[in-house]
Amino acid sequence: MKQCIKIALIGLFLTLSISSCSERLSGKDESSFDSSRKKVEAKLNDKEKANLEKALRVALSEAMWLKMNEPQKYNEESINRISLGMIDGKSYGAVLDLADDILQKQQERKIAHLQNEIDSLQKHKTEFEQIKKELAVFQL
Repeated sequence: MKQCIKIALIGLFLTLSISSCSERLSGKDESSFDSSRKKVEAKLNDKEKANLEKALRVALSEAMWLKMNEPQKYNEESINRISLGMIDGKSYGAVLDLADDILQKQQERKIAHLQNEIDSLQKHKTEFEQIKKELAVFQL
């Protein structure tokens, strides 16, 4: 049992040390982002590069949503600045994890919006049925 714990701890330590040495994206400004992205992409294959591009687009879409739906918080910031802030200091894997989290959050927002719409339509249906019953009294 103790041997398994030691092996697990050593594995965890090695994983953390390897991941901490990996290249990270810089979100300080556009030029530092471009240079850090090139460094990160230099270590990736074509599929991973495509996944990184998709993840960055997801972060950008979230930045657009935040800018539109939380204007008091992001009034002075551009969409690019918001998205760069999200990915600043993150590695390739962390950016993919961020994109997964964002997609999950977006899905939850869509579900909540659709549930509100269903509830509203259900209320209108109930009102319509009530009016229909009241009008049925006047029919021959």
